[in-house]
Amino acid sequence: MKDYYDVFVSYSHKDSEWVHNWLLPNLKAAGVELCIDRDDFDPGAPAIVNMEEAVKRSNKTLGVMTKDWIDSEWADYEALLTRSKDPAGRRRQFVPILLKDCELPDRISMLTYLNFRDSGNHDHELLRLINTLRPAVVRDVRVAQLPYFAHPYPLPPNFTGRVDERKLLTEWYTTDNHPVFVYEAIGGMGKSAVTWVWVQRDVLGLPVPGIVGEQPEGCAVPDNKRPAGIFWWSFYEADAKFGAFLNAALRYVGLKFDKDTSEHDKLLALVNILYQNRLLFVLDGFERELRAYASMNAAYQGEKIAQDKQGDFRSCIDPRAAVFLRSVASQPLASRILMTTRLHPKELENLAYCRHENLSSFSVEDTLAFFHAQGIDCTRAEVVDTCQECGYHPLSLNLLAGMIKGSLRNPDDIAVIRGCKVVENLKGKQRHHILAASYDTLQDDQKTLLSKLAAFRNPITFETASIFKAEGQSEADFEAALKNLLDRGLIFQEGKLLDFHPIIRSYAYDRLTDREGVHSQLCDYFKKVPSPEGKIQTLEELNPVIELYHHTV
Repeated sequence: MKDYYDVFVSYSHKDSEWVHNWLLPNLKAAGVELCIDRDDFDPGAPAIVNMEEAVKRSNKTLGVMTKDWIDSEWADYEALLTRSKDPAGRRRQFVPILLKDCELPDRISMLTYLNFRDSGNHDHELLRLINTLRPAVVRDVRVAQLPYFAHPYPLPPNFTGRVDERKLLTEWYTTDNHPVFVYEAIGGMGKSAVTWVWVQRDVLGLPVPGIVGEQPEGCAVPDNKRPAGIFWWSFYEADAKFGAFLNAALRYVGLKFDKDTSEHDKLLALVNILYQNRLLFVLDGFERELRAYASMNAAYQGEKIAQDKQGDFRSCIDPRAAVFLRSVASQPLASRILMTTRLHPKELENLAYCRHENLSSFSVEDTLAFFHAQGIDCTRAEVVDTCQECGYHPLSLNLLAGMIKGSLRNPDDIAVIRGCKVVENLKGKQRHHILAASYDTLQDDQKTLLSKLAAFRNPITFETASIFKAEGQSEADFEAALKNLLDRGLIFQEGKLLDFHPIIRSYAYDRLTDREGVHSQLCDYFKKVPSPEGKIQTLEELNPVIELYHHTV
């Protein structure tokens, strides 16, 4: 028997089917630490001794009230009450739930019980029970009112359309009873972009540079339903694993703990805040917390992943993340949690309070509006004729636009890309993209530069990229070469950092011819990065060492 449990569950074995098949799985999903006779009682010890130890080591005791429990368990439990420090139940350590009609003993009848007699009332009473069993936290925590964007999204120019998707998110946020919403899509579909625009423009009502058109009707969240706070976290960043998310989220909601507080209690305290307060949490790129995308080479990973029949490739690699997901999707929180991901987490399967939607490709109308916003001359018929083979995949359309704009012979005319070879890359999803054609239209020196830059696994500054400036090339010419790659959508810029979409990085790196020479050059670069002074505090401080090892091997 362990030293501590949230609750000891006392029940009649005649009710074990309901207890083990319904009650316990729901409590475990909410992160409640359970003491159960068949799992935790010490073999060989008298039952009354095991029961007494279970009561002592548990924060609360849960009694499943039926006539069978009263006939078989009450006498022993009454004796324990007589010897306890709380015989009158004033500390609320005993929590009765009424499963079947029965005459309650006097000592229990004076307590308020949870009513599980009506199966239609189970979800509501379960929520009350979970909230009762949670570790005590400060109930009057003042949640920060200002939004917190840990990793702002670099929205590309001329964001177009996605009105139906934004309306769907607003409908979910304002009227749906599912507190968790999972937006799943393959890479390059624009999950992050749609979510960022919805939060900035539709939830907060802020102007967003680069958005084309007026605010569509039905997208805006009413003022009286806006969240008390917004927390945005992107798992795509190098130092943004679940542990860092948890600590940042706890700081945001104003919770502080001493050094002895367990991770389990921290998680439940955060869930408790989400249960009580109307917040919006956005978890962008959650696939990086799943087994299939959690490797150090995730920056190069496309849609080809190693799957298994059990679905473990969709499981969380961090046990805390698994507990968090099961907890927030097992009860009707006041908060809302929006998750974007390439894969639906296994931990969220078949949970009552999780809504799962797949983000679709662009419509023909959105594609036409996007090209017009880019200054490209085309008709609807030309869009269908040119783009239907690539499935209106947003990343592909962005690359197509870059090819058209980059044409010296006929810029801004969609006719320049007719007949381009379209290469199938996302085979598992029956999608195509124009990446090969976009790459092939580059001059040889720019192909080489793109492939060399792809050897970096993380965002880089212009100064860092300059290590690949060709001998005799001026800084102005090198900057012009980078700008051309940006204009074509092959790389993107976030503040002062340059980065790749993983699909493009993987494609470009696969075409790097002098890998040994490039990795040797990168080894020399990372050897010169100064080591952090004092004790290392974050994973980011270790990045140069990790990268040096990567390029060495």
